[in-house]
Amino acid sequence: MGIKVNLGVIGAGLENISDEKRQRLLTYKDFIEPFNHSWGHRFFTGTKKELFGTDHDYQLESITKTNLAIKQVFDFNCQAIGFPANACDDTTIKILSQIPEIHHVFYLKTFFQYQNLLKIKPIIDVNGYGVLENPTGVDYEKFVRSLAEVEAPEGVITFQLHPSMWSVASFAEFVKCIEYLKSKNSIFIFASEL
Repeated sequence: MGIKVNLGVIGAGLENISDEKRQRLLTYKDFIEPFNHSWGHRFFTGTKKELFGTDHDYQLESITKTNLAIKQVFDFNCQAIGFPANACDDTTIKILSQIPEIHHVFYLKTFFQYQNLLKIKPIIDVNGYGVLENPTGVDYEKFVRSLAEVEAPEGVITFQLHPSMWSVASFAEFVKCIEYLKSKNSIFIFASEL
């Protein structure tokens, strides 16, 4: 389809990545830009301990280890972050002020209360409204109806998706959704291009 995708990377998932998988990912580097999705995730660690409610050192290590893993695997300086289930808190915000390479935050609706403290631009997830994926499937007709009601700050919208959970039918619906967006002259960009 030739569209650009911002790929949320769970750092622990890169820890023992094979050379074959790394090379496969790199073949798509013109279409994939990784963003920090923290180190731990219940699918990798078996716990729900991600960032929210954890101490400063744990959060700082999670974020910086993931940035380092992204640099090692993708040879890319990560510029955006998004938290699993928006699980962050005031400690996270303080840490972000110490990491100058992070310029954008995905999905953090509560971020607006902090935006004057940081020089980080929020990218709001409209999928919280079930616009594209609902909850882990895609329905073209619902997408078109729901998209008409979306307010896009600064004309930028993002959809958080989990295609590994989709059925074959959902992939077909997704293609129709992308074609619809293209017909409306939508531009697909990386966070680093904002």
